[in-house]
Amino acid sequence: MKPIEAVLVAHTHWDREWYLPFQQFRARLVGVVDYVIELLERDERFTSFTLDGQSVVVEDYLEIRPENQARLRALVRAGRLLIGPWYVLPDEFLTSEEAILRNLLLGQAIARQFGRSMDVGYVPDPFGHIGQLPQILRGFGIESAMFSRGMGDEGETLGAEFRWRAPDGNEVLGLWLTEHYGSFAPRGCFNPWDSDERFSAQGSRYGGRREGKAGGADADLGFAQDLIARLAARSGTGVVVLMAGSDHLAPRADLPAMAESLQHGLGSVVDLVIGSLEDYVRRVAARLTSFGIQLAAHDGEFRGSRYQNILPSVLSARVGLKQANHLTDNLITRYAEPLASAAWLIGGNDYPTGLLRAAWKPYLHNQAHDSICGCSTDQVAMEMEARYVQAQDIATAVASESLASIARRVNTHAGAEASTADTLPLLVFNPNPWPCDSIVDARVPVGEGIEQGAGFAVRGWNGEYLADAQTGGEYPCEAAQSGPPAILPDQVLRGEPHVNLCFPAEALPPMGFRVYFVSPRRDGRSDQDTPHVQVSDGMLENDRLSVSVSDSGSVDVHDKRIGRVYRGLNAFEDSGDIGDEYDYSPALDLPVLSGGTRASVRVVRAGPHVGTLRVQIPFEIPVGADYRGRRRFADATRVDVVTYVTLTSVSPYVAFRTEIVNTARDHRLRALFATSVRTDCVYAQAQFDVVRRQVAPPEPRPEWLQAPAPIWPFQGFVDASDGRAGIAVVTRGLPECECLTDEDGSVVLAVTLLRCVEWLSRDDLTTRGGHAGPPVHTPGAQCQGSHVFEYAVVPHLGTWAAGRMAQIAREYLSPPVCFAASVHPGDISEDVSLLELANGPALITAVKRAEADDALVVRLHNPTPDEADATLISRVPLGNAVMARLDETPGESLQIERGPYAVASPGAAGKPAQCRIGIRLRPKQIATVLLYPATDTPG
Repeated sequence: MKPIEAVLVAHTHWDREWYLPFQQFRARLVGVVDYVIELLERDERFTSFTLDGQSVVVEDYLEIRPENQARLRALVRAGRLLIGPWYVLPDEFLTSEEAILRNLLLGQAIARQFGRSMDVGYVPDPFGHIGQLPQILRGFGIESAMFSRGMGDEGETLGAEFRWRAPDGNEVLGLWLTEHYGSFAPRGCFNPWDSDERFSAQGSRYGGRREGKAGGADADLGFAQDLIARLAARSGTGVVVLMAGSDHLAPRADLPAMAESLQHGLGSVVDLVIGSLEDYVRRVAARLTSFGIQLAAHDGEFRGSRYQNILPSVLSARVGLKQANHLTDNLITRYAEPLASAAWLIGGNDYPTGLLRAAWKPYLHNQAHDSICGCSTDQVAMEMEARYVQAQDIATAVASESLASIARRVNTHAGAEASTADTLPLLVFNPNPWPCDSIVDARVPVGEGIEQGAGFAVRGWNGEYLADAQTGGEYPCEAAQSGPPAILPDQVLRGEPHVNLCFPAEALPPMGFRVYFVSPRRDGRSDQDTPHVQVSDGMLENDRLSVSVSDSGSVDVHDKRIGRVYRGLNAFEDSGDIGDEYDYSPALDLPVLSGGTRASVRVVRAGPHVGTLRVQIPFEIPVGADYRGRRRFADATRVDVVTYVTLTSVSPYVAFRTEIVNTARDHRLRALFATSVRTDCVYAQAQFDVVRRQVAPPEPRPEWLQAPAPIWPFQGFVDASDGRAGIAVVTRGLPECECLTDEDGSVVLAVTLLRCVEWLSRDDLTTRGGHAGPPVHTPGAQCQGSHVFEYAVVPHLGTWAAGRMAQIAREYLSPPVCFAASVHPGDISEDVSLLELANGPALITAVKRAEADDALVVRLHNPTPDEADATLISRVPLGNAVMARLDETPGESLQIERGPYAVASPGAAGKPAQCRIGIRLRPKQIATVLLYPATDTPG
């Protein structure tokens, strides 16, 4: 029998920030990389060192040591210092789908600038793994995935090597680090900052002591034999990896000598070499081929915690970071990049590559698993908030300037003349790739015909009356925390007087714009012919939905299409939490439920286009908890819940904006949605997917390291349906949900709004054994102060797919934006649409310029389990269109049909669509299309 092949991999796992802030960890990074460079240069036997699968560490290092760039480049080119393929090691469930792709795109690009990118999908420490990761990795030319956390009972049959299959059928070689990523760390590494004698004496110019455990070579050999035996027992190929490294550790300088000594002691039973993760993958693949080994397959996610902690409650730790993450992603991918693309292809602008890169980098810095998970120190959280603000500011500036550049080309003079001389042109952009009916919000400066307290008429291009604009209101519906960017005139930004306007817009052009003209209403016209929302005390109603507020403050929604009523929506539950940033740990007390005291309700927007009710629920909860006694204190604090419930004349959903001032500690606050649906599963939007979640809580697993938790992640919406009809909850940056059941067995969706704890890690939780990190005091994680939460409920017919739930969710999350233009001539005098997605359930996640080509990137995916046809209709003349990998490597050409075709927008009837491209998508497929503009296209 062939000997066991053991690959000894020297590496470090580098958390950019965690229990220390970034700059303190970077100071240590400089010492480690200085040492590694010298070590590799002086000892050829030290064949390679892996910088944790990231490229950002090289950037961080070279900002301090720019003089070492050539030395680093030489080592990377030689394959001795491995960086990439990631920019940062992300959390996969809290990071958006596009952020995952851009992370790989940037990580590989930076690594290749230095010579090469590591060709292994190395994700050692994220807290579980998304089901689409194999398809994503294959889209970047990577055919293996190596990880530690996430394995459940399937680990007993899969073993260390298996086929990991994505929902679309793509596979990678799955490699499970059964002994974690620091398996050989006790004998292979040391802390270079533990003492003044920082580095090993083996030829180092620093001098110092020999590092190692008591017992010397015999102990090293015994440790290695035991570890190799455990690894080999789970290997189907006989190839094992010894991970000589761990968190923030440098390698032993005498590792080559140690390996030689171990090989001598192991004899012919084991073939031990110092190598890289790529060497390990190659050896596994070679044995699979030479021995004809057939591996077992695994489909979908890894969220088990049989062998490693999965730490599920990071989904709701420091929830403000999750909301900021959602907002930042929305601003960049739904507004800044598409608008910049439109300004490039329609307006003739240069594409702002540098500015958008400057937004993506701080945003991606925050995707690191210990960062976005909220399991770091208070200072780390503060620095993350600053990065989000920087990225948001850049994205908003790009969106605003792009709209302004397009507006400068629009002939607003003709439209203004068609109405009155004191008309204000408003450019309205629809970020969604299909026509949308919407209520448009605008904040316009007072002056030049726009006066406070006046009535306003909204007109079209030809001066035709469309509707009256609704003004005022205590709660203007555009005042969102995590919705569209604020494209505001300079006067409004400076705090000068302005007027809040809203008006209905029908069939806004897909991923395009229309100009409206607002002027003072002088003719007594009113919008009696347009849809209205009816508002009364405690009631809202449009053509589809009727909304009423109960005495307890919960909301009943009547879907008038089928007569189904959903009662008791948006109730609240508060429970004690004596856990830490990683895990919820319940107090012994029963949760406190809202509804014990009568709520107050009043109208704050009375229609006709937008109706809003303000609901205030008195809520008293314990001030904190006794960690030792595992009970909440008897003293209570009042944390009233104020919710603005909004229904517009055209919306298929009810929008909620909930505000609290948190004065309590040690608790978890959730919004409850009684769906009235009996089902054994719900469906949750995920990264490039919609996944099935069981309603029943998971069975206890006494053999698991951490018991399975009933909470799970979602992105966008979670939906409960009985097949005939259903209801979904869509959230802006609230990614944690649990399924409860009502007395009648129907599903109650519990969405976490706030989770308040005081320690990075504790070792006395009932939901986890031992520490998950250092016991750092983090009072900021108590989340004291003001909070705003935004979400919507969407009743629909049929299943989530039949009810267009994904499309409706996107329209709520990414509504139109408005730009106040001026009156001037121009060469555009009609609606303009950059791109339309027609025919089927596909979704678009990216519209941007290609990284290395003069092409428009359009990324779309099919979230359903069935094949689907998608049609892209480009209003920009195209010279060519090709399918591409996710890394934008061009592939096969696509056929372009040219000539006039019917378009979805009624107002655009008769206009030709220049180019039409049909694409057949496999179930769950992610597709990237490169559209090359014709050579005579502006810009």
